[in-house]
Amino acid sequence: MPSLNFKAKFARAIASGKKKQTIRPLGKRKYKRGEKVYLYTGQRTKNCRLLGTAIIVDVRNIEIKNDISPAIVRIQGLDGIPYQMDEITLDLYAKHDGFSSVADFLNFFKDLYGDVFRGQEITWRDFNPISGRSDFNSNTTH
Repeated sequence: MPSLNFKAKFARAIASGKKKQTIRPLGKRKYKRGEKVYLYTGQRTKNCRLLGTAIIVDVRNIEIKNDISPAIVRIQGLDGIPYQMDEITLDLYAKHDGFSSVADFLNFFKDLYGDVFRGQEITWRDFNPISGRSDFNSNTTH
């Protein structure tokens, strides 16, 4: 069964149900609509915790270009055609994805992946938290 691992700074938002999406680089694993997914933090460490399970409802292609100013973010629309996010949409999108600002969002991807990122946005619903896991302190980070 597929799983997604998150940095500690996103664990609280996932556990609370506030964060319902993630952006991942294209890779071998193909996530599919309708699949049950296990959401973790700290995988492959002694601090590994299962946050809960959810059902994938959408997988869309996304491209983040940080090699120009202003940066360009394109995402696959519901009609399958990619569109470029405007400043207001990008601000809302970044916050919805758990970042404090567009700059925080763009810097995160630039630091991890360089000037151009191509990947997928994976969205879920029906989050089922693991009971008794309220031990997220305010100092944890993604």
